[in-house]
This record gives sequence, C-alpha cells and structure tokens, in this order.
Amino acid sequence: MTNAQKTAATIEEIRDTATTDFSSDEGGSKPASDSTPCLGKNLANYDILAELGRGGMGVVYKAQDRRLGRVVALKVIISGGHAGAAERQRFQIEVEAAARLQHSNIAQVYEVGEENGQPFMAMEFCPGGTLEAQIRDKPQLPREAAQMVAILADALHHAHEAGIVHRDIKPANVLLSADGSPKIVDFGLAKRLDGADGFTQTGAIMGSLGYMAPEQAAGRTREATPATDVYSLGAVLYKLLTGRPPFHGPSELETINSIVARDPVSIQSLQPRAPLDLVTICQKCLEKNPARRYATAAALAEDLRRYLADQPIHARPLGPLERSWRWGRRHPGLSLVLVGGFVMLLLVAACLAWSTYRSFRLMAEVHEVQQPLQELSGRINYLDEVLTSSALLAAATADKSWEERYRAHDPQLGAALQEAVRLAPEAAPLLAAVDAANTELVGMEHDAFEQVRSGQSAAALQLLTGERYQSLKRQYAEALRAFTNHLEAQQTTMLAQARAETKVFVTLAAAAAVVILLLFVAGAWVTLRSLRRS
Repeated sequence: MTNAQKTAATIEEIRDTATTDFSSDEGGSKPASDSTPCLGKNLANYDILAELGRGGMGVVYKAQDRRLGRVVALKVIISGGHAGAAERQRFQIEVEAAARLQHSNIAQVYEVGEENGQPFMAMEFCPGGTLEAQIRDKPQLPREAAQMVAILADALHHAHEAGIVHRDIKPANVLLSADGSPKIVDFGLAKRLDGADGFTQTGAIMGSLGYMAPEQAAGRTREATPATDVYSLGAVLYKLLTGRPPFHGPSELETINSIVARDPVSIQSLQPRAPLDLVTICQKCLEKNPARRYATAAALAEDLRRYLADQPIHARPLGPLERSWRWGRRHPGLSLVLVGGFVMLLLVAACLAWSTYRSFRLMAEVHEVQQPLQELSGRINYLDEVLTSSALLAAATADKSWEERYRAHDPQLGAALQEAVRLAPEAAPLLAAVDAANTELVGMEHDAFEQVRSGQSAAALQLLTGERYQSLKRQYAEALRAFTNHLEAQQTTMLAQARAETKVFVTLAAAAAVVILLLFVAGAWVTLRSLRRS
C-alpha cells in the first residue's frame, strides 16, 4: 500500500471520531439536537441572545449574564445531554486549557458549569468577529499582518510556558475585541506538555486543513510541540499576506499530501511587493522540519518586531548580495566601474539573446502558422475542386453516388475555413469573402443535387454551367487568391523583419562591447592608482 493510500485509509478510519477535526474556517453546519439551547431561552444564569457560530462539536451563543449584567460568549456541546464520552472529554480539555491561561490576548473564561446535563463555558465576548471574517480572502497590509501575528505569538508563548499546545491555530479561532485586539479561542484540540495526552489517538489527524503542521497532517499528533503552533502562525501570516492559506487542494487527501511533501506557492509570486524580511520569517515558520522553525513563539514575535522596527531579522544571515553591497559602499569607485561593466556585459548578452529569440520566434511563427496556413489554402482549393466536380459529374451522368462524395467533403471545407480564421485572425475579412461565395455556391450545388434526385439532370447541369454559378466561382477564386497573396506578403515581411532586427541587435552588442572594454580599462587604472596610494 502506498503512502497516499495509507493516508486516505487513515482519514476514512478517523473521519467520524471525536479526535479528528477537519473543520473549515467557516465552521460546520450540523443541526443542533433538541437538548441544545434555543434563542430566547436561558441556560443556568444566562439568557441566550444570538448564535455566534458553530463547528463540528460546539455551538457558541451571545448571552447575557443576569447576575453581572455583562454580555458573554456561551459555548455548549451541540449534542447537549446526549454528548458521548469523547465529546465531553474534548470539551473538558478545552475548559481546563483555557481556564489555566491568563493572558490579554487569550479569551478569558468566566465560568464553567453544567445545567440539566448540558455542559457550558462562559467566556469573554468579542464583538469584532473572527480574523477570518476580517480578512475575507484579501491580502492585508504587511505591517498590520506582522503586528497581528506578533501579538498572537506572544499569547501562544504564554500558553506554551503553561504547558499547553493549541494545535488548531487559524484565523477562524482568533476573535477581535471592540478595540481590534486579537483573542485566541477554541482550545478543544489542545495538548498538555507535562503529562500523557490520552485524548490523542495514534495516527489521528487533528487540526484544520491549510493551517496544520506537517507532523499533524502525517498523523504524528503525539509529536506536537510549540513548533506545531509556530507553523500554524506562519500559515496565518501567509494568509494575511496573500489572502489564501499555504495549501488548499481539490480534496482533503491532496491537501494533506501537499502539506507533508510540497512547498507552498511563493508569497512573492502571489504578492510581488511583499517585504523580503516578512517573507523570510513566514518561510522559516513553514519549514517541514520542526527543528528548523523558530525555537519558540517568543522568538517569532521578536523577529516580527525587529522587522517592524526596521532592524535586521534573525531568520537569515547576511547574504552574499548584502555583503557585496557593504563592500561596494567601502569601495565606491571600483565598485561603480565593476557594476557598470557587469551591467553592460548583461546588456550585450541580452541583446544577443533577444536577437536570437526574436529570430527564432519569427521563424517559428513562419513554420507554426504561415506554413499550416499555406497548406490550408491548398486544401481549401482541393476541397473546392472536389465539391464542384462532384456536383458537375452528378448532373452530367445522373449518377446519385456522386452526391455521397460531395456530402463527405462539404463539412471539411467549412472546417478548413474556420481553422484558417483561427490561425490568421487579421485575414478574417478576406476569408469572409471566400466563405460568402462558398455559401452561395453550396446552396446552388444542393439545388442541383435535388434536381438530379428528381430526374432533372439536364436542368441541374444548366444550373451549374450558368452565368450566376460561374460568376460566383470567379468571386470565390479571386477571394481565395487574395488570401494566398496576403499570406505570402506576410511571410516575406516577417523574414525581412527578422533580418533587420538581427542587424540592429548585433550593432548594439558591438557598441556595448566597446563600452565594456573602456570600463574595464578604467577599472584597471583605478585599481592601479589605489595600489600606488597604499
């Protein structure tokens, strides 16, 4: 069994278990059971005001705390009192994880309880909605994206220090408060680092497609560490910069395979103006090997703030280009000569390459377009002769079998004319004249065949030898000749253009070569003066 088949089998095996979460950014759409609270009802000390959202397991309501008069987010299990052990365990994990974290960018838990068999958790209400809803698949400003992810990284570092890995970081699990500050929610897939993770099954794929780390996508969920959340933060940064997650395939299996084995589409190919430092930070987060990512979420936050402060980031060493730039600043005269010579050398190479390319393309067009058009022109002539001779022979011999020959070739002529228009759209008016004459000729030929079938061969022959038919044949031949002449003139023009362009580019290359020689002579002179001074 191949790895892809094993992965597919794993997906099918755990798709309906509580330990697998393929939740999308929009959440699920499961209907609530009869035990789930309804709008206008109450649960414990809370009045249900509105539904905020729901996922595969839970539903979150906007509720009013009657005791304190504050608005809260009230999360309950969809299946309510009918919830199984796995659902209750996952809910309990979320409750315990969120309750032991006290951070300004992690949604605060106010109360946990159970009413009539319905577990619930009252949390801080965030009126700004989710980060996913704010993004709306549109790229965000780079600095705002960096600030957002830096804040989230600080919050996750707090969770990691408390021994908790979130394992489901995504824009849909980031809420926005009234002032726009982010709040991390949904610790339902959280893992404790200081003890056994009984909730996780071996081989289970946990997280949200597009944002899960390769180790999660491969089913190695027990290997989840803070680096897993760092990867997800990189995926969120990718989404903020490009408007799309790093991986999104046509199926779950293809997406998982991409996460495990492929690199995401380059950010700069999607957003060419994305800052290089920010792209580098994102790429480090999205490394397949956890050891090559940032060691901690705090290190990621630090690098993001170094980018925001226009300071060198730690994600990459000083590269060859930057080292060359600094050397050039120390030796401006010599570097200017060398750069100038290099640029001129590139110009020479570009001139020769462009000349070769243009000549190649023009010749290719002659072979790929002009030659097929010439062949089409000959085929159109041939088909016309076949149709005309078939009609005349049928009229002259009263033999109906010639009509079968005519019918077999008639569609080929129309197809040949359409292909000619496709290959030479600029010659469409000429071909339209050919097609118009052909249409009338075909109509008269069909009339002649009708007369042959009814035993009026003499009348058919008279129709095909009459002045009207012959006049149309001359129009057809003249229009086709004009098209052929156009092709020959165009081919001659293209060949002449290729020769002229080659001469121009060779002249430019020669001129550039002279300039290069002078620049290198000047460079040698500058170098000698520098050596003498030293």
